[in-house]
Amino acid sequence: MAGGCAVVAADLPAVREILGEEDAMWFRPGDPAALAQAIRAQVADPDRSRVLGERLYAKSAAHTGAVRGEHLARVLRGIVA
Repeated sequence: MAGGCAVVAADLPAVREILGEEDAMWFRPGDPAALAQAIRAQVADPDRSRVLGERLYAKSAAHTGAVRGEHLARVLRGIVA
């Protein structure tokens, strides 16, 4: 995300927690043909890939180690308090 590149992502709950429907080229996990199709679709549409990359770059600021660490610290402070 922070590299500003479009992403081809397996449609898994953990990934969906971060990426929305329009944030990636999705494929069914364990389906190599679906993965290949998603890659082909990304290569065939460089404008969409550029937009996806830009969107992910903008979202990446909310997913840095520092941001995640601060969130965890807030949760732990709440538990201890």
